[in-house]
Amino acid sequence: MCLRGAKVLIPEHEIPEVFLGTVDFQEGNFDAAEGHYRKALELNPRSAFAYAHLGEACLFRKDKEAARTHLANAIALDPLGESGKMARRLMEMTDQVKFV
Repeated sequence: MCLRGAKVLIPEHEIPEVFLGTVDFQEGNFDAAEGHYRKALELNPRSAFAYAHLGEACLFRKDKEAARTHLANAIALDPLGESGKMARRLMEMTDQVKFV
């Protein structure tokens, strides 16, 4: 897989880890996705990109409190950028979603 190769080439960068998480997320494996996003944040604790995706994974795991926390971090780190915009949209969704 290309992403694993990128991870080997740039092991100190969080982006390949986020992309690996996105693959797991798309497959419905939210716990594994969360693990990748947390690993990305170990590599770069100021990654709004990783926080936004982690918030999304938490939302899909029905953990709205954690989702809000991670999305707020993404917004604070990237208020005008794409990760911040994604996080704001997900925050709106978090506020509207009702779990049964």
